[in-house]
Amino acid sequence: MFNKFKYALIAVGLSAAALTTSAQAATIALNDFGPSAVSYGFDNAVSGAATAGDGFASFSDGNVSSLNNGPMTGQSYTNNGAGGSGPGGFLRIDFASLVSAVGFDGYYNNAPVLFQVFGAAGNLLDSSLTSPTNYGGISGFFGLDVGANLISYALASVPDRDTIHNLYMDNVIYQQVAAVPLPATLPLILLAIGGMGVTARRRKTA
Repeated sequence: MFNKFKYALIAVGLSAAALTTSAQAATIALNDFGPSAVSYGFDNAVSGAATAGDGFASFSDGNVSSLNNGPMTGQSYTNNGAGGSGPGGFLRIDFASLVSAVGFDGYYNNAPVLFQVFGAAGNLLDSSLTSPTNYGGISGFFGLDVGANLISYALASVPDRDTIHNLYMDNVIYQQVAAVPLPATLPLILLAIGGMGVTARRRKTA
C-alpha cells in the first residue's frame, strides 16, 4: 500500500515539474507572436545615431539610416556606413529584462543572415542561418522563440559577406511569456498524499 502512495506522490511531483518546463527553442513567424508582443521601428530615432531603443529594447553596433525596401520604409538600423560595426559585423539588441521571443524584418546582401539569441550569462540559446524571402528579393522576417523568458540579447549578421556591410533591420518585435503558476491546491495535495503514505506504513508495521 505504501508503495502505491509513494508512486502517486512521485507522479504528482512529475506533473508539477512538467508545468514549469519551457518549450523548446524554434524559429517563429511574425504571425505567431502574441497580442502582448511589442513592436519597434526606427522612424522616430535620430538619423545617423549609433544607438536607438524604446527604453526596453536597445540597439547598438550599428547606426540609424534610411531605407525603403519591402516592409521597411523610412528609417532602419544597419551595420552599413559611419558608426556601423564594420564588414560582417553584428547588430545587437539588448533587453531590459528577459524575453521569450524576438524577430525583425531584415534587408540583407543576398546571403544568409545569422540570427542568435543569448541568455543572461552569455550562453547561446538558439540560432538560425536563413535567407527567407517573405517579401521577395533580398528581404524577409527573422525570428527565434525559446519558449520561456530567457533571452537577454540578440545578434544579427551576414557572415558570408564579411567584406560588405548591408544588413538592415526594422520593425523589431519581441515578447515575454507569463510564468505558468502551480495550482494553488498542489501543496495541500502533496501534504495529504504524504500523510496517507505515513499512515499506511504505520499500519503495516503495527
